[in-house]
Formats: sequence, C-alpha cells, structure tokens
Amino acid sequence: EGEQREREAKAAARAERRAANERRSLEQAKDEAAATLKRLRGRSGVSTEERQAAEEAYRRALAAVVAAESGETPEWAPPAEEAADDPAPPSAGAEQADDGAATGAGAAAEAEGEGEAEADGSPDDHAE
Repeated sequence: EGEQREREAKAAARAERRAANERRSLEQAKDEAAATLKRLRGRSGVSTEERQAAEEAYRRALAAVVAAESGETPEWAPPAEEAADDPAPPSAGAEQADDGAATGAGAAAEAEGEGEAEADGSPDDHAE
C-alpha cells in the first residue's frame, strides 16, 4: 500500500513537471513571436505578407497560452486548421537568429512590453 502511494505521488509529480514545462514552452513561443512582431513593426521595408504572418504567429501563440491557462480557446483565436498547417515558432526563432535580433532571455526581456494583448489578440504596442 505504501509503495502504491509512492508510485502515485511520483506520477503526480511527473505530470506536474510536464505541465509546467508545457506552460513554459507556450510562454516562450509567445514571447518569441511578440519579439519578432515588434522587430518587424519597427523596421521599414517589411512586406505586408511578412508582417501579417508574424501577427498570425503571435495570435496563435497567445491563443495557445490563453487556452492552456483557461481551458478554453479564445473566440479571437485563429481556426485550428490554420495553426496545424503553419507551424511558425521554429522558423520565427531561426529568423531571429539569422538577422542578429535578440534571442533567449534577451528576446523575453524585449517582449516584456508586449505582455498585454488587445481585444483582437495583437500585442499592445501603444505602451511605448
């Protein structure tokens, strides 16, 4: 009986660590998408398509964070089919590294001002 409780406790601890890692991963993806969007908004000569793709990636990442926290997908979230068809976070991270933009903790710090979202899911860039 004691061994059973110990196994259950270990399984619960593993599940909690997995959930914490998932939340951390979702937050990191959102922060990276916000940093990319902020960088593109501050740069001239960025195509409309590139900017729209960055905005869409941010909305998907933010919707994933909101869904993980609340258990419900926000109504402004992109449809699930689009999210599955276009995995943006890996290419967004590679793009950041390629053009010398901040990565890792620097990107998260740069995205600090992006923490609040507007009603449409876009980052609030009016706070600057």
